[in-house]
Amino acid sequence: MLVSAVVIALCWVGALAILSAYFTYNTTSTWDEKLKIIATQILMTIPANSKLAGMRTQGMQPGNPALADKENLVFQVWFNQRNLVASTPNAPNEALRPDFKDGATSSVIGDQRWRVYSVADSTGLVNVQAANLRSIVDQEIQHQTLIAVGLATFLLLLAGALMWCVLRNTLMPVVALGKTMRERRSFDLTQLPTARLPRELHPLVASFNHILQQLDEAVEAERQFIGNAAHELHRFPLCRHTLR
Repeated sequence: MLVSAVVIALCWVGALAILSAYFTYNTTSTWDEKLKIIATQILMTIPANSKLAGMRTQGMQPGNPALADKENLVFQVWFNQRNLVASTPNAPNEALRPDFKDGATSSVIGDQRWRVYSVADSTGLVNVQAANLRSIVDQEIQHQTLIAVGLATFLLLLAGALMWCVLRNTLMPVVALGKTMRERRSFDLTQLPTARLPRELHPLVASFNHILQQLDEAVEAERQFIGNAAHELHRFPLCRHTLR
């Protein structure tokens, strides 16, 4: 039972490590794909012949200001890597990805960590950067990991309970056999039963029965020898007197 508990505990630790690594990678990849789609779509909505040099636009405000305050996803549109021409109100004034390379990365601006995806147009002059707070991504990773770990823990506990029941039912005949052996009278060398025992234990019990058979044969031979000797002594009274 102890070995089974240790094995289940090791499986739980392994599952925790694997699930944590999996959801960290999977959730980060999912967010990167979302940011990539957003940045690409914003870039494609900018007119090809638009004059962005020195231009800084003020975005439209939603009717409910609370909507903008609750939004953690931001974007920036840069021209020639120097001019910030458009951005969400809660976006920082400096570039989310200072190197302006295409692709996803993590960056720290001030005291905030961001997950950023940057994409540039074919000329390299216009660059769109979409980002989300890294804390939001981490919260989603933790949430999904906790759900998965809880499910894995439940399944492992269920498997452990089933294993315990199976082992208990399997070992009950063995325990009963041991009790029967302890309650036997001295020199009771009858064969051990194998009817209710697990098939895996039949060779072991067969070995015990072989030993019991040899002991029985040895005891029977000794009894025959003693009986024959006593019979011979009764035939020769003088020998009995001499032996006395």
